[in-house]
Amino acid sequence: MKLNPLYSILIGLISAHKTSSAESPANDTFIAGDVNADGSFNISDLVLMQKWLLAVPDTELKSLKAGDLCEDGILDVFDLCIMRKMLIK
Repeated sequence: MKLNPLYSILIGLISAHKTSSAESPANDTFIAGDVNADGSFNISDLVLMQKWLLAVPDTELKSLKAGDLCEDGILDVFDLCIMRKMLIK
């Protein structure tokens, strides 16, 4: 099923409340955008973030802090847009 892009944005905004206050591991270092915590930021992080925002079942972000690129305490479509821009640089 293909979603209308505006619908995807709406879902992303609605899903923003899913951000948890779960503490990160004892080590506070992370790579910006590396939401799967594999040590590098790449397209797989973008895909994972998109799936998480669309509330795909069993999708889990390993590093919420790494995904908050707007640094506003909320994971949403705006963070996803920044990820895309970072990847095309």
